[in-house]
Amino acid sequence: LQGFDNPKSDVYVHLWGSISRNGEGNELSPHANLLQHGAIGLAEADLMLPTELLKQVLVLGEIGQYPLLLAPRDGKIQGNGMVREGVETLRAGWPPDPVASETLPLGQVLELHRQHPESSIRIMNLSTAAGVSMLSTSKAKPMASVCWWHLIADNSLLAPTDIGFRVSPSIGNSQDRIALIQGLIEGVLTAIAVHGNPLDDEETKQPPDQRLPGLSGHHLVLPSLWQELVIKAGWGIEQLWGALSFGPSKMLNITEEQLNIGSRRWLLFDPEKKWVQTRDTKISISAANQPFEGEQIIGKVINCGLRSGVDQND
Repeated sequence: LQGFDNPKSDVYVHLWGSISRNGEGNELSPHANLLQHGAIGLAEADLMLPTELLKQVLVLGEIGQYPLLLAPRDGKIQGNGMVREGVETLRAGWPPDPVASETLPLGQVLELHRQHPESSIRIMNLSTAAGVSMLSTSKAKPMASVCWWHLIADNSLLAPTDIGFRVSPSIGNSQDRIALIQGLIEGVLTAIAVHGNPLDDEETKQPPDQRLPGLSGHHLVLPSLWQELVIKAGWGIEQLWGALSFGPSKMLNITEEQLNIGSRRWLLFDPEKKWVQTRDTKISISAANQPFEGEQIIGKVINCGLRSGVDQND
């Protein structure tokens, strides 16, 4: 776990340990060993683990105050659902993903947090208005994140052929998107996550109901959120940076970033820079599932002080 340390790099790579052995969801992994040797916390895939297994984690207490990242998504309830259920989904004939695929496991997470208030349970990628409502009215309020894509896209803005139509958790409707943004404003949600999952050309050319869910494009996150939240919704810059940087630090139980003289931990963002999103640019990775291909983007990170440890000119 410590093999990612590079004295020539200013980039922090935070590694999670698996809650279950081999990520199979059957028995617990050696939590104490994982945390002792570099894991920042414990997590699993983006599916809810059996409640009995999670109870064992909390009762044993080896995790201490390290974050326990849980995804409130039940794959059995979701079934073949591609998009969150709703009027738009029914009209378009898309296989619906029931809201209950999030709310039922979320209820289990909230109950676990109520029983173990001393734990550092974190909720991963909340995606529905119903989920935000449950969290806001719960006496036990663990910190929660939302994927950036769910803040700028919904099923009324996408076609099944669009990159970003199939993601995990499923994309919702405009009411879900508005509720998630409001959840960040009110502090019900703590952080914005990227949740990148790069896919190749062969996978993205599959029919929508056959291709794997996922989205990539880290370089698109800040420009997209700037346009949606600062320009359109009237957020202050401090609000956006709180959700993109300070909030994630809180969720990870690490020190929040701050500017210091001589520090390399800075970036320079031009909110008016216009450029065309393509996969041929140096900043863009080769993943095929990047949204907005061929479209003009407003806003771009034009410089960064971090050394990658690979190419001193990068």
